[in-house]
Amino acid sequence: MQNEPSSPARNTASAYLTAITVILAPALSFSIQPITGKYLLPILGGTATTWLSTLIFFQACVLIGYLSAFAIVKMNGKLQSICMAIFAILSVILLKAPPEITPGAMSIWQLILGLSFSLIIPVTFLFTIGVVLHEWLGVARGHIPWYLYALSNLGSILALLIYPFWIEPNISLEAQSLAWRISLGLLALLVLSLCVNRWHLPPASFRPKASNEDAASRQRILYWLLLAFLSCLLFMATTRELTAELGSHPLAWVLPLAIYLGAFSLTFSGFWGRKLNIATGIVFVITFTAYVYKQGLAMNGLDARSIQLLLLNVAAGCVFLNGTLYQSRSQSSFTSFYIMIALGGCLAGLFSTLIAPYIFNRNYEFQLAAFLSILIVISVCQINKPILKLALLLVFLSPACWLLSHDLHKINAKAPKIQNHFMRSIYSQNILTVAPGRLSISSEATLHGSEITQTDIKGLPTTYYHLESPIGMVFEYLNTKNDQSSRKIGVIGLGAGTLAYYGRQQDHMVFWDIDPSILQIAENFFNYLSNSPATTELRLADGRIGIRELDSPLQMLIVDAFTGDAVPSHLLTKEAFSEFSNAAPNGWIIYHISSRWMEVTPVLQANLEASKRRGVRIMTIIPPEVASKTDYRSASYIVIPPIDEVDKFLDFLRPKADSNPYVSSMFKVPSNLRQSIPWTDSQNSITDLLLWSKFL
Repeated sequence: MQNEPSSPARNTASAYLTAITVILAPALSFSIQPITGKYLLPILGGTATTWLSTLIFFQACVLIGYLSAFAIVKMNGKLQSICMAIFAILSVILLKAPPEITPGAMSIWQLILGLSFSLIIPVTFLFTIGVVLHEWLGVARGHIPWYLYALSNLGSILALLIYPFWIEPNISLEAQSLAWRISLGLLALLVLSLCVNRWHLPPASFRPKASNEDAASRQRILYWLLLAFLSCLLFMATTRELTAELGSHPLAWVLPLAIYLGAFSLTFSGFWGRKLNIATGIVFVITFTAYVYKQGLAMNGLDARSIQLLLLNVAAGCVFLNGTLYQSRSQSSFTSFYIMIALGGCLAGLFSTLIAPYIFNRNYEFQLAAFLSILIVISVCQINKPILKLALLLVFLSPACWLLSHDLHKINAKAPKIQNHFMRSIYSQNILTVAPGRLSISSEATLHGSEITQTDIKGLPTTYYHLESPIGMVFEYLNTKNDQSSRKIGVIGLGAGTLAYYGRQQDHMVFWDIDPSILQIAENFFNYLSNSPATTELRLADGRIGIRELDSPLQMLIVDAFTGDAVPSHLLTKEAFSEFSNAAPNGWIIYHISSRWMEVTPVLQANLEASKRRGVRIMTIIPPEVASKTDYRSASYIVIPPIDEVDKFLDFLRPKADSNPYVSSMFKVPSNLRQSIPWTDSQNSITDLLLWSKFL
């Protein structure tokens, strides 16, 4: 019996179900990524294994999903329905969210294997849906519905923006996982209904045929790959710029990713024409030149205007590149087209994460992506005369090239007096600066430590750890007690190793850091560790994981770890504070919380209230003229003494408020005048703590 033609009502219902499914699938795919990351962080720590594994896993799922879709749409109609129905059912049955990962050391590939057992079928299914539904709706309508790709990216954007601003602050990780599992079940039902509808359709009458103009040649396919690679590389390089400043929090990568996906939604919506695309390309050239004029290669951080300009630049670049991609699409090879988009993104992610840190000593992939994109701008202008192309090339590239070379010349002009050694790893990019009488280590945005090698303050602690800093006051107080018993001091975060200065001969100091390059720099270039009277021990581990392996209690724990200019969130939660308290029972717990962009005191106040402990927030401000002579820096700490030492320490501090010229503020924590914001491993959001006025 032959299938009867589908009714208009059935086609209309199918179109609505398709639109809902195409929006929901990417929303789920992009929300499971931060859920997985937040689940793994407290268990495995913020090591390279954790975030590299999750990045590679999800990028591989995108590519596998698109390849699966390519294979499915090559089948006949009924077999397509059967495959998608089985895929939907298996996704629900085999889902394990959150992933079942055993705490403990593991390699990247072991973690990827663990994630695969828990998530690979459902996540791959999510990325398969969009391309298959393109084919199904194309069969029903007689043309490729490119706007579905715009809809799918709209779903991704909604998930990205809702997650950090509403889901993360208000819903626990357990509730997020439950809601995600229920949503996947609903999505599976939607796909099953579409499979049933597809089953009753007549054999496909629409099969796009390749014409000479539309056929996807090898050159055209490589062009798609290049455009997709550059667009993704531009957004990922921008993300690296932002995370170096704001830290590796969801908000730092959500904005560039939302811009990147929004560019797809805009350009694939159907109204984005060639002239509008060329105009956007010119805007990209102008904003890139303006950004280079403001920032160049200078070793300073991003301010609010720089961040705004950077986001505007990546928006123009991604819209132009994705618009060019849309303009070059092929009706007859739409599955290959989507596979090249996925492959380009996957290659850009691998290049930015695994290759660029080893071939570039700074974030040069941003300039690389920008310059290659400018060449694409020139090519789409379709100027036939070579002399005009050359003139356009000079007009577009010369200003940025001159500004970059001028900035590089200024840096080199300081040599040999000042020598900068740029070092980059998968964690960070650092600058070791050797100047007359001074050695320092910094990122592009933040100074992490320095050492004076000449003058009368040679060898003394500097930056945020100087003798009159909050941490200096703590050790001054301890020295007044004349207690000669040994102390075991744990320090999370190494920097230049400056805190080793405060160790006594009978003390044992353990430093944890996740970046092996920082351990090498502190040991081989700075003298704080080698000159310290204390026994010092360096351990390559996330501090929260490291304290679980201690064989004896600490008398003091100093949390001095930073990602960008922020304390990592998994070191601030209620569970983290409980682990720190257990590692240093009746000991000192000290948080270094200096930051330009956020205020973490409300979270620590909540931890103190829950544990019925007290502390003091101490902030020092160093005038510029003093900073230039001494290399002191303004600093902010929260000091939590042992319960029986709080009042004595406060009595010691009160005269300091008058005698120490650098003390800006000093107040007890908890304080009734300040709001508490509880953070747990399952529920925390950086949006609670950001100083939003500084972004305007």
